Order: sequence, then structure tokens, then C-alpha cells
Amino acid sequence: MAEQLTGEVTELLQELIRNQCVNDGSPESGEEERSATLLRDYLEGTGLDFASFESLPGRRSLVVGGLPTGSTATAEVQSFDGNTARLEMQVGAGFYVRALAHDLGEGLGCGAVLVALRRTQSGEFSLDRAVPLADVLQAPREQLASRLVPFGELLAELPSVQLKSVLQLSRLKNGVEMTPADVVAPMATLPPIVRLFGPDGDLVGLARPGKTPGCLHGWIVL
Repeated sequence: MAEQLTGEVTELLQELIRNQCVNDGSPESGEEERSATLLRDYLEGTGLDFASFESLPGRRSLVVGGLPTGSTATAEVQSFDGNTARLEMQVGAGFYVRALAHDLGEGLGCGAVLVALRRTQSGEFSLDRAVPLADVLQAPREQLASRLVPFGELLAELPSVQLKSVLQLSRLKNGVEMTPADVVAPMATLPPIVRLFGPDGDLVGLARPGKTPGCLHGWIVL
């Protein structure tokens, strides 16, 4: 099954490259309509939700939702000079871009290698929050410290509760389950993972539902 899906993706990307829908930044460039139509026909009947948007004649985009983890969410050919193709992709966990380059070369019958790979975003972290290596090596410690992301801002998509006092925090570190009486605002229904904040507002760990109904057990304690 995996080999079949890899073959289908390889053939699809071969067609996208042959379309040569290259966007050079000018309003009239791109002609993405050809690739949008190709992707629409490929996804027809899969049960996925998708819609097309056309900002200018021929400048059509296809937005797809509901793709499984590990699959390609988007793939756009940025440039192709007859020898090197530059792709911009948004992929899920488990997708190997190097393997895709190999499969494309094998499918085209010419061989291919990955010349460069640049990750522009991982989860909530993108390049606008990154610090260049030269700055890490040369900038003053105080300047670097100001760029650090506080623990409390991490995993913001997870729900959270706050412990009432240092007593609860001490019990948490000793492996004691937190009852609804130990937190400021108990949850009626516990999600799979909860962020735990101490009485001073700092992130102190992650918890999962405990053995006792309604209680939280420290999964990762900082």
C-alpha cells in the first residue's frame, strides 16, 4: 500500500513539474490553473474537502483539508530550469523529502538527488522567531536571553490548569495525583494532555488523566 501511494505521489509531482507553472512574483505569472485542475481531478472522489480560489485569470489555488498525517498538504513548483526543480511543500510528520526526490528521479528515468532542504516552519515555530547561528555565537548573552521562548508560551494549543499553591506543586513532584480540589478551575472533562501551571504562573509540567476519575497524574514534571 505504501509503495502504491508513493508511486501515485511521484507520478502526480512529475505532472506538476511538466506543467511548469512557475510563479516569478509578477501578477500575470504562474498559470497555476493547470496544476489546480490536475490536483482537483486527482482528489475527486477521495472524500476530502477542497475548494478553489482565483485571484486573477489563470492564478488559481486549490485549498485542501482533512489530509492524513504524513501526507503532502501542499506542493508547488517554484522554479524549473530543465535541470533543477525547486518545490515549496507543506508536509506532515513522517514525510521524507529525500525519498521523494529519489522517487521523482526514478520515475522520470534520469535520477535525482536533493540539493538543498530548508525547513521554514515546524508547528508554531517559524523563521521569524529563529536566531541566526552567527548571532548565537557572537551576540551578548542578555540579547540572546531576550529571544528565548518562555515555557508558558509553549504548546499553547493544549488546555491548562493552575495549581493552587506550592503544596500541590510539591505533591505533584512526588507523584501524587492532582484532584479537582488541587487546581484553581477544575475541568468537567479531562482531555488527553493538560498543561500544568504553578501558583506563580510558570509552566511546571504536563499531565494526563490519572487512575482516579477526575484526577490528573503528572506525565512530564519540569
